[in-house]
Amino acid sequence: MEEIGIPVNQDAISSSLFEDIKKDGSKINTLIGVKKFIEGWDTWRVSSMGLLNIGKGQRPQIIQLFGRGVRLKGKDITLKRSGKEEIKHLETLNIFSIKADYLNKFLEAIRKEEVEFEEIEIPVKLQHKEKWENLQIIWQDKNKKFEKDEKEQSIKAKQIKTNTYKQKIPQDILELLDWEKIYIDICNFKIERSYWNLVFEKNDLKKLLNSNVYEIKVPQDLLAIKSKEDLVKKIEDIALLVLKKYIDTYYRKQAKHFETENISCYPIPKLEQLQLPLFGFEKSKRKPTYKVKIKKDNKKLIQDIQNLENNLNELLKEEDKILPRIYFDKHLYLPILIQSKNIENIKPAGLVKSEKDFILKLKQYLSSNTKKLENYEIYLLRNSPKSGVGFQLEWHGFYPDFIMSVKKQTIR
Repeated sequence: MEEIGIPVNQDAISSSLFEDIKKDGSKINTLIGVKKFIEGWDTWRVSSMGLLNIGKGQRPQIIQLFGRGVRLKGKDITLKRSGKEEIKHLETLNIFSIKADYLNKFLEAIRKEEVEFEEIEIPVKLQHKEKWENLQIIWQDKNKKFEKDEKEQSIKAKQIKTNTYKQKIPQDILELLDWEKIYIDICNFKIERSYWNLVFEKNDLKKLLNSNVYEIKVPQDLLAIKSKEDLVKKIEDIALLVLKKYIDTYYRKQAKHFETENISCYPIPKLEQLQLPLFGFEKSKRKPTYKVKIKKDNKKLIQDIQNLENNLNELLKEEDKILPRIYFDKHLYLPILIQSKNIENIKPAGLVKSEKDFILKLKQYLSSNTKKLENYEIYLLRNSPKSGVGFQLEWHGFYPDFIMSVKKQTIR
């Protein structure tokens, strides 16, 4: 909407309309959204769905979408339909669509759920283990927790700035607020968030709302006080919202700064001792393995991969047909599997195209510059997303796709 010039703003003052649809007497009868109702919410009220251009290549999402409407509270919360003819239409989910092949996709997804898979374990060879002690990897120091940091964090009104809006709470109105109640509410909020090392006094909260680090966007007359009820219901609620949002933003900023300051380098054996899933493999008979799933009706592919499973020498060769994989002797494990349309699932996940291209170009670069790099040791590790090596930078959490170690004499 913003792209076509329609302003879009967040309303932090009014109660949630989305939550109101669950309440008795709700006046909301229609919801319109773009892929907003597939997951993450529940209501018993869905009776009809109108779909526009959806259902193409999104099989699991189609099942989830229908699940929003198939759910029924039932008598005495039995979650079942009554079977009574007189209320049959009230218990029926109606689907309407324009340019949406949802039914075929829905039925296809159901059939897919019923497909049986063959799971094959692919052995993995760990490489260059004699070098691991000297291969340093950046990682967050897990012995240091920001919330347990002995250095207490005090709220500072000028330390950060949140998004600016149009108005502020006038100082004369601030003096009329019930600051004892506000202080207790914010203390409870601090406990709920487990901000144990955050300290503040009642006067700090007053200073914050008197400062220039926030502005709020509200109708011009909202801050006008016409009755005691206005003071309690409107202004104190707004003050609490401002304080909570500021404290959340401030604390997260300090936590990120702390984590950034406590990044260290560890050798691979140390990370293994700390049980970091560096390689992302499950272990079968104490050995790391890939787990590959293939449809059971694809018997030839299953047989071909099973033959490979028992032939490690063949597995270490590069190949792009039966079980697509890359051979790179500088990688810390082999084989390096690639995602394939013929294989339903690989765990840990196989390389996507961009990752495959990176390794191929790195191989090409190394082979073309052997003289230039003769005094360097170079090793590569494909990182496990969201479970492998990750750390918090000042601006964002970061999980690199690959970790490369480049060593020249004593320089790393």
